[in-house]
This record gives sequence, C-alpha cells and structure tokens, in this order.
Amino acid sequence: MYAPDFIRKINWKIRNTFTASIPVIKRTTDLVTITSVIPELAQNRYTELINNYPIKLWGQTCTQSEIFENLYILDICDRYLGNIHS
Repeated sequence: MYAPDFIRKINWKIRNTFTASIPVIKRTTDLVTITSVIPELAQNRYTELINNYPIKLWGQTCTQSEIFENLYILDICDRYLGNIHS
C-alpha cells in the first residue's frame, strides 16, 4: 500500500534537508617514508624528479599510493615530453 502523496512530499523534503556525508579521512605520508620504500635502482630517478619539480608538497595532500602513481606519471611525462617547466 502506497503512502499518501503529502507524506511522500514531506519524506522527500526531510531527506533533502538533512543530508550528511562521512568526512574524507586520508592518511597522508612523508616524502622521507617514500624515499625509504623506493627500490635502490629507482633512487637516482626519484632524486632527479624531486630536484626538477615541486613535489615536496605532495606529502601533505596525497596518500602513499597516490604519490607512487603521481611519480609514475610524472616520470613518463618527463621522459617523453621533456622538462614540463620549459
């Protein structure tokens, strides 16, 4: 059995008025932690990217996996497109 139309309107109004969402909680990381996790063969390339691009702020906003993904994309772009700043 369906609710009367005015009850559905009130229910819709209440649901849209009192909305809530769970806050986003990210576990940001430090670039020192990333440096210790990167394999020894990739350390030189990582150091080169840090010196060429302002990625020191990534630790404040990105998780560890996001930093690795961003480094991967930055590495590819830098290799094939050259220095993005020039």
